[in-house]
Amino acid sequence: MSAEFYPLTVSETRTEIGGEAKTLLFDVPHALADRFKWRAGQHLSLRVQVNGQAHRRSYSISASPFSGDPLRITVKRVKGGVVSTHINDAVTKGDVIEVMAPFGSFCLDSAPNLRRTHYFFGAGSGITPLYAMLHSVLCNEPHSVAHLAYGNKSAKTVLLAEELAHLSKTYGPRLSLRHVLSAPGLWSGFDCWR
Repeated sequence: MSAEFYPLTVSETRTEIGGEAKTLLFDVPHALADRFKWRAGQHLSLRVQVNGQAHRRSYSISASPFSGDPLRITVKRVKGGVVSTHINDAVTKGDVIEVMAPFGSFCLDSAPNLRRTHYFFGAGSGITPLYAMLHSVLCNEPHSVAHLAYGNKSAKTVLLAEELAHLSKTYGPRLSLRHVLSAPGLWSGFDCWR
């Protein structure tokens, strides 16, 4: 792993969970494509300037390398968090952010010839590396199945809810998705046992 930072342009942003998180999609230049190949579960280190000071933070990649989706991270706002607040409030399409190549060993490597049963357990923003792993298994291991138990406070705080619902619809019997809500409210409008 190189400790070098590369300028990447934000190609798109998506507001998540009512403005409490934001997904940043990066445009990786062709010349850097090999350097920015990632494994499901890896993360990116960013160097961000906030009020004239440089800050470094690492965020899990929230996309599968097999899905055809661009490199992306999903950043949940942290109370008092300098970088997470800056990303959620100020970063927009076209901004350039200094990013290190993907790294980390909390990975799940998949292969088309494997037949496995995968169990994933996560809560809150911990879904980001798990989502990349889960989607990779579903895309790249056609004979495998996956089970996800995902905890959140309420339906309004479920990060990547639309993407998870899409996976559930697309992969049907190969994926069981269980949402566990600690304070769902009387009318959550959310099927917590899908």
